[in-house]
Amino acid sequence: MRPNQPNAIDLERVEGIIRRLAVAIVNRRLYSSGHKRVEEAVADLLASLRKYFSSSEGSTTLELTVEGGQICFQGVPLLEATNYAVKLLDFLRSSGFGGITISSETDGASVLELLDRIADTRGRPLGPSATADSPPPLRNSNIQLVREEAVRRREAAIESAPSMRAAAFQIPEFRVPLAIYQSSLSILHDTMLDVKAGHEVDFNPIYDVASRIAQAVAEDEGSILSMTSVKYYDEFTFNHSVNVCLLATTLMEPFISNREDLVRICQAALLHDVGKSFIPQEILYKKSKLTPEEFAVIQEHPVRGAEALLRYRQVDPLAVAVAYGHHRKDGGGGYPRARGNLPTGPITGLVSVLDIFEALTAVRPYKQSLSPQESFGILLKMDDIASRRPFIKLLFHRMSHLPPGTLVRLSTGEKAIVFRVNQDDLSRPCVKIIADARGVPVTEQIEIDLRTMDTKKKGYAYDIAEVIDCTPRLDRVFA
Repeated sequence: MRPNQPNAIDLERVEGIIRRLAVAIVNRRLYSSGHKRVEEAVADLLASLRKYFSSSEGSTTLELTVEGGQICFQGVPLLEATNYAVKLLDFLRSSGFGGITISSETDGASVLELLDRIADTRGRPLGPSATADSPPPLRNSNIQLVREEAVRRREAAIESAPSMRAAAFQIPEFRVPLAIYQSSLSILHDTMLDVKAGHEVDFNPIYDVASRIAQAVAEDEGSILSMTSVKYYDEFTFNHSVNVCLLATTLMEPFISNREDLVRICQAALLHDVGKSFIPQEILYKKSKLTPEEFAVIQEHPVRGAEALLRYRQVDPLAVAVAYGHHRKDGGGGYPRARGNLPTGPITGLVSVLDIFEALTAVRPYKQSLSPQESFGILLKMDDIASRRPFIKLLFHRMSHLPPGTLVRLSTGEKAIVFRVNQDDLSRPCVKIIADARGVPVTEQIEIDLRTMDTKKKGYAYDIAEVIDCTPRLDRVFA
């Protein structure tokens, strides 16, 4: 075992720190160092750090490392934290650093120096780390950047026994899609901020990541679908847009013979909420009920998004149509209001359903998540999207009640994780065993198709005895 593995409370506090750091990074990329929003984000981060150190007796530093493309704390992969702090991960990996150490003496000047450095690092995709031209360390000693080779040497020296966390994390189906997911977040992050600022935008990275998603879905939809099950605290709507994109691509792939058309759908879904980059964050993520005036501002985002995309000749008209119409309802309801009976295209209708479903199942600053079952119930009761019920039913059957990422206990007592849904029998998915009947993590995952028959028993070889978590969360597998 790794020495001093953190407990659940430590992990929760550290994830809170990373979340606040991610918020500060985005605000610094939007505004100057002296802007009120940057100052508030820095103060919030410092308060979180003080709370962590005051409750961690004897601890004077907090170290975060990058291992296997994940932000880790004491060797524990933090899946949620990695997703909402993708720009921190971008910065560390592209600059040749393998981690960051934060001192209990960290002050506002230390944090601002880090934010300034990250804000200046743009356009570097996740990939091989830089070496020869890596930037120098930070001047302020309260925050130290750890070289990648130092992290590797230390990790190589640790003889860690297999753990439940490691067993699940090593499932290859979850590693490749995670890299695509992170890349999608990073590229969308840059694109939305550039569109908001009115900069010239190169949409080729959006096309490239859409092509990668379409290819991944064609090869193994289950592994991609599993990424949409990761619960997250979405401070800036990036995860929401990526999840809607993955769902749309997965649902339409069996019906689209032309790969280029599937890529177009993927791009349109990815950019559907680009207009939200123009909405003030204090309104977009207000915890209390919006005033009529504030809701009117929210309703501006489809028009503002469509208008912004129209400025760029590279953008597919389908993306413009989806950005404009994904909140319109049957009979001309919803928003924006349009003269006459403006029809809603099928892809816009699909994205509108997925937009609602994903929002219902997501954790937001102002709400908890609903289960997929609760969310389907709400969708089916919405009379103003009755024409889109075929998409709702399609989503239900593709997600099933045991979507990828669900934790189950088999009739043998073994613990397993669903990694693929069998469309001909939604109750019998493909699983990988991650722990034996005694609860001991296995060193090699065994893949089982629960449709397999046992000739001696004259029945199924395995059954699901218990659904440990019917709302799939990959981060719980790692816990």
